[in-house]
Amino acid sequence: MGGNATLRSGNDTSVNTFDVKADLTANAGGNATFDVVNVGGSMYLQAGKAIDVGTAVIGVDGTWVAGTDLNADDVTTGCNFSGDAGGTMSIGSVQAGCGLQLASGESLVFDALRAGNDIQLTSRRADVRGGAVDAGGSLKVGAANDIAINTTTAGVDIAANSGGNQQWGSYEAGRDVRFAAGGDVLAGNGESGGLQSIISGGSIHFDRIQAGTTVSMDAQGGSLTGRQLQAASGALAARDQLSLAHAMVDTRLNLAASDINAQIAQSSQGVGPLTTTLTGYRNGVAHQVVVEVDPRDAWLIDQLKAVDAQLASSAARADIAQGYIEKTMTLATSGMNVLMDNTSPVLRPVDVQLTQLDKTFRLSADGTFMDTNAFVVRFADGFRLTSPNYNPEHVDGGPNYLGESAVRYMGRMLQLDTRNGQSVPASEWLDDEKNTDDVVSSPAGAVNLGAPN
Repeated sequence: MGGNATLRSGNDTSVNTFDVKADLTANAGGNATFDVVNVGGSMYLQAGKAIDVGTAVIGVDGTWVAGTDLNADDVTTGCNFSGDAGGTMSIGSVQAGCGLQLASGESLVFDALRAGNDIQLTSRRADVRGGAVDAGGSLKVGAANDIAINTTTAGVDIAANSGGNQQWGSYEAGRDVRFAAGGDVLAGNGESGGLQSIISGGSIHFDRIQAGTTVSMDAQGGSLTGRQLQAASGALAARDQLSLAHAMVDTRLNLAASDINAQIAQSSQGVGPLTTTLTGYRNGVAHQVVVEVDPRDAWLIDQLKAVDAQLASSAARADIAQGYIEKTMTLATSGMNVLMDNTSPVLRPVDVQLTQLDKTFRLSADGTFMDTNAFVVRFADGFRLTSPNYNPEHVDGGPNYLGESAVRYMGRMLQLDTRNGQSVPASEWLDDEKNTDDVVSSPAGAVNLGAPN
């Protein structure tokens, strides 16, 4: 047919093969069925009930509206394609030169979708499920229930919002990725040139995620489990457990959960210390924190809140700016093994042993040197500690003392002297001036008399 074509029917319309060089407008009161349709211009198809198309080749734009279901095997348009179904939508493949929009009242299922610009997929009352999506622009997906897509590529952004679960086999975005789900989020391999944000009403599980800038995740109703994470910086949170097999960041990674188990490395692009915040969910107190880090130079924990913590670093320098430990903490650096035990003052075989009755403290370790405002129970030979003198409120009183706790002081002073007592005047036995390497006397006293015994 050489010009524009119009098909109208109060009931069903069924066409085996239809060719038109210009535009096609078709309206059916019932069902509309086309086995093969070729349109040189644009195609507008509306049916009161279902639309069923085998193969459609449209030169410009295609717009299809079905009162109930919409089914198509293969659709190709020169520019835009829009499909809307009041019921379900089942699409084999769609290739649009410009934009692509698909919406359905019930489930939306497809094999492969490709568009030169943006793609938008919506299921108003059910799921969106598909094989492959390739958008030259951005991809936006919305579903009342679940979203499940095997392979996704977008030149710009990927955004998905669902009332239920989300499952992504692999995805790649030129810029940002944002997932928000009422249920769980399961991701395989995900990459983005910009940020990645995942918010889940349940749990989050991923195999590998790489972001050009920041990563933020919040498992509001469950756990967060990841195998490999890479980003400039990140903030991960989970109501329950947080487990991270390996993470590499440039500068910072904040972790918040009831239980934390993570291994973190600092990338070669990182400048300054590797910084972390380790707390319970929503700034609460974590039950257990187990973290091992490999920083380029130093590890800074700007906030630590836990019942028990096991911390390890390959670097010699580690700082805890704001610490809160209810029971025990171990800190192993390349130069020092530290134990804080707030449950018992019994001496342990560590380089430095601390305790803190009010559970809050600060700490800075560098090789064999440490500065802390916690009570020093003991420290081994070869290690140097500085700590402020204390007033009853445990506020830094100054000047700092360079020495030991009362427990260590008394233990050393009560040791038997192997020197010949007859040849040493008694006045020299307790002469601090001859023991300046161990104790520095001051008018306020050189020992920490406030430490618990």
